[in-house]
Formats: sequence, structure tokens, C-alpha cells
Amino acid sequence: MLQLLKRLLNKEKGALFTVTGFKNQQVASKLLSVGILPGSQLQIIRKAPNGFVYYIKVDEISIALRQNELDAIVMKKNGTDA
Repeated sequence: MLQLLKRLLNKEKGALFTVTGFKNQQVASKLLSVGILPGSQLQIIRKAPNGFVYYIKVDEISIALRQNELDAIVMKKNGTDA
């Protein structure tokens, strides 16, 4: 999963993704409560200098997520069927 995150941040920073689900139910409840829902549009904006926090935009809100929270989101790149 770390390789996927590195690829997303390095090669696809700024690309739009669609949230399709969650891998961890405990983290999912937190993400749902802040408005990250299946079907939401997600964009990775940047990584914090410490490397463990990511600044993202979800639909119309901007939020910072820890690496484990971002790892718990299942997403697909917009414009692909994968």
C-alpha cells in the first residue's frame, strides 16, 4: 500500500479519484463523519514535511489526513475502470 501512496503522491498528485469504499471500519467511521463518503471526489494536494500527514481535497472541503487514514480509503482514478 505504501508503494501505491508514493505513486499517487509523486506521479498523480493533483489527479482526481473517486472514493469506492474503506478497508478499516474503525477508520471508516471517522472518515464518514467528516464527509468522506463513497462516491466522493478526492484530490491529493500535498504531503506534509514530516511525511505522515497528507493535505487532500474531498468534494468541496480540504482536510489533512494521517497516512493510516489515507491508506484506509479505497479509491479509483477518475477516467479508469480499474
